[in-house]
Amino acid sequence: MSKTLNILIYCHRIGSRTINFIQSEIEGLNQIHNVKLLYHIDHNENPIEIEDVSHITHYDQIQIGHIKRALPFLPSFANTMQEHLENFEADVLHIHFGHSADRVLEHLPQLNLPIIISFHGKDASEKLKNDTYLNRLNKCNRRFNLHHIFVSEHMRSFAKQAGLQFNHSYILYYGTDLDYFEIDGIQEKTNPIPKFLQVSSFRQKKGHKYTLLAFKAFEKSYPNLPFELILAGGGTLLNEVQALASELEFKNTILFPGWVDKEGAKALMSNADVFVHHSIVSPDGDKEGIPNAIMEAMAMQLPILSTLHSGIPELVEDGVHGYLVEERNIEEYVNAIHNIYKWGKRSQNRKQIETKFEKKKHLQKLLSIYTKAIGNA
Repeated sequence: MSKTLNILIYCHRIGSRTINFIQSEIEGLNQIHNVKLLYHIDHNENPIEIEDVSHITHYDQIQIGHIKRALPFLPSFANTMQEHLENFEADVLHIHFGHSADRVLEHLPQLNLPIIISFHGKDASEKLKNDTYLNRLNKCNRRFNLHHIFVSEHMRSFAKQAGLQFNHSYILYYGTDLDYFEIDGIQEKTNPIPKFLQVSSFRQKKGHKYTLLAFKAFEKSYPNLPFELILAGGGTLLNEVQALASELEFKNTILFPGWVDKEGAKALMSNADVFVHHSIVSPDGDKEGIPNAIMEAMAMQLPILSTLHSGIPELVEDGVHGYLVEERNIEEYVNAIHNIYKWGKRSQNRKQIETKFEKKKHLQKLLSIYTKAIGNA
């Protein structure tokens, strides 16, 4: 692509550990094109490394008694968005998350440029059960030149079945930084006890409860096969999961090291033997896209123990890169733990990332989507 693009990106929140993949994409684009980022909330957990970043207010506030209430996405927000689009001379508007796109576009007039919407998980699963949300998205699709990006084929198929309408859609897998997530030198294992690792936020769809139940059942079935289980991360369900671990009274070691940054995640993966991720559809219908942590672990050549959930089978081939079991099936999970117990590093796992889930290829495909979208504007 010879022309330098002006890419205006809107992401409701930035600086959160849970959306590192979006910031990595934005920073990568910024190295080759002109990127301007608009946001509403900055969590200040992971500073973004681009210069043109602007806070934009979604709403006005009104006073009701002693309480301030927010009125989201009023026309004043649309006016501010339009000013940024015009002053920046944007070639493309890229909005992350469907539940931001429907609100952002609600008051905007017709735009003479393509609009990209990236769907990541809940916005193309649980939220599509809401008729108001679905209807707003479909109305936007009739008004604007929209291009929909999904992070897995499963997600696109589910969205279509749920009634989401789209004229232009693409599958864009997340991209992993292979230069960073790489085994450093020869790893000498000094501890013979296998280490099973999960790195994720503590939310229902991450399935920590079922991971603990499965490892407790494994402990009972195979008392002579010791293990360590490390559940790194934080979030709303951390205390609940820790309480369950205590209640189950493990004889083996269960560790909760808390939130870890990129360096911490790599260090844990360097010392782990198996990466676990018991993803489930949460009771409200929320699903994963394809967990980035699994990609990073595969880049580090770790075998994977996960579930037949959403887009995960598009990344992990059962019996090749690890094992995939039915969600919440404790017996299957116990058998998989036993089978993968002494697998060791898997060079084919890194090869899978190199082929389909590598960061530079991700950016190249995204830029090709922009080019197609601009050509159709």
